[in-house]
Amino acid sequence: MEKITSSACFFDVEATLECGQIFRYERADNGFYVHSGDKTCFAYNDGENAVIITEDGDKDYFYRFFDIDADYGAY
Repeated sequence: MEKITSSACFFDVEATLECGQIFRYERADNGFYVHSGDKTCFAYNDGENAVIITEDGDKDYFYRFFDIDADYGAY
C-alpha cells in the first residue's frame, strides 16, 4: 500500500466526492472507497491532511485523478 497526503486546507475529501462530478465511491468507516476504472483507493481527511491510500502501483494514477499537483492557493 502507498499513501498520498495533501493539505486539507485545499482538499476536503467529502466535499470533493459529493460535488456531483464523481459517482463511483462509497462511504466506509472514517472515509470513502473511490473507484475509477479498475482501480480503488481509500480517501479521508485526518484534520490536517487529506490522505489517500492506494494499492501498489496506483499512487500516480490517484495523484493525477485528484489533481494533487494543482496549486489551489494560487487560484
